[in-house]
Amino acid sequence: MTQNNLGVALKESGKILAGAEKNRVLEQAKTALENALLERSKAHFPLQWAQTHNNLAQVQLELGQFQAAADGFANVVLVYPRYRAASSSAQWLYHEVLFDYAKAHDLAAGLLAHYPEDLGLRCELAEKQFTSGRQKECASQLAVLGKADLGPNYRGVLAGIEIANLIAQGQVEAAPARLADLIGLVEAQAEDFQVGWRFTGTKRYIASQALLAGHAEWLRRLFDSLELETRDQILAELLALQQEWPSPE
Repeated sequence: MTQNNLGVALKESGKILAGAEKNRVLEQAKTALENALLERSKAHFPLQWAQTHNNLAQVQLELGQFQAAADGFANVVLVYPRYRAASSSAQWLYHEVLFDYAKAHDLAAGLLAHYPEDLGLRCELAEKQFTSGRQKECASQLAVLGKADLGPNYRGVLAGIEIANLIAQGQVEAAPARLADLIGLVEAQAEDFQVGWRFTGTKRYIASQALLAGHAEWLRRLFDSLELETRDQILAELLALQQEWPSPE
């Protein structure tokens, strides 16, 4: 059995185990896959190199080795740039776990280049344009998406991003009207409405930006509200935020 096949077999075995035994088997899988990469170089066997990195990244993710996993999935994209699963996994790790916003943005932009009609990918890029400091690009992207036929979930996500982006661009006076639009959107939904999006990376970015300091706590609560699980929960928090709109500092 080759080292690659051994690593894959151990990876699959590790998935059905738990606790210390799971970690032990996954570490063995990791070692086997790393050994396989000594034979499967990118220069000579690019497809096999990428496939092994994909398996290795899955193992590293299971082990909680997030930086290595993200880099591994990004390596896969170098060879398979249209491979959505690998790109999405790398993007999620860079943006939501490692807070490496530049790498997350570049992967999102690269994937969208292969699927330019995919509005979901375009929405994901808009968020990453904001968190990588590309506020003008984000505004342009939001303008395009504002004309698209999107469901209420994506429209809720984009409204939150647009409010934050307006504040980042110094257009604070425009934010309350956009919040009112968001409230109207949520009011029109069924009781079980959820946005279905997590904003961990976006909230971390906002907290780190001096230009957003005067509104950072308010924005954190805005994105927290969009993570709530029912229409009425979301709406109650949005109405409270509307009443507590902070004066710019």
